[in-house]
Amino acid sequence: MMLTNFHSSISPLVRGSLFYITYWGAVAIYAPFLNVYFRQLGFSGRQIGVLALLSPLLTLFLAMPLSALADRRRWRVRLLIGMLGGYALVLFWANFAQTFTVWVPLMITMALFLSPIASLADSLIARMAIRHNLNYGTMRLWGSFGFAVISIICGVIWERLGFGVMFMVASLSFVPVLFFATMLVLYLKFATS
Repeated sequence: MMLTNFHSSISPLVRGSLFYITYWGAVAIYAPFLNVYFRQLGFSGRQIGVLALLSPLLTLFLAMPLSALADRRRWRVRLLIGMLGGYALVLFWANFAQTFTVWVPLMITMALFLSPIASLADSLIARMAIRHNLNYGTMRLWGSFGFAVISIICGVIWERLGFGVMFMVASLSFVPVLFFATMLVLYLKFATS
């Protein structure tokens, strides 16, 4: 009950902004450094290229069907939360992957979970912006700001400490993302009741 009151007291503008800053901030913890990490593992340029190709290629084929399924079944929020949780688990397991043959299926799994997240979140937050006559760009800008600031901070940290805990930190950083995604869930419940 207390959590529901807390959620309902936060404005839609802040809800969307908090989701974007935490989501893109979590991605910034590892994404800009992935190829450097692969190089440190000793992967060749060809292997790094294959791994870099997997996510956009699979997103191209998976994002639209998964998002369409979520729209048809009205599973937008459930699918968003499920994909965020699955992605956090895959990032946790990435901490233990050391070889190219392990990273290929791991990157495929990451792409499976990652592919619909942005489109689902964007559609939910855009609907919220329309309903409340808010500037969607203002909310989305917080995601860009979070990505820029966190990637700079993490660049300094990873340079000094190494990449040993990068995926563990990234995985744990999805806890607040999931929390703020629940605010979108509660928004929809309040908006439809």
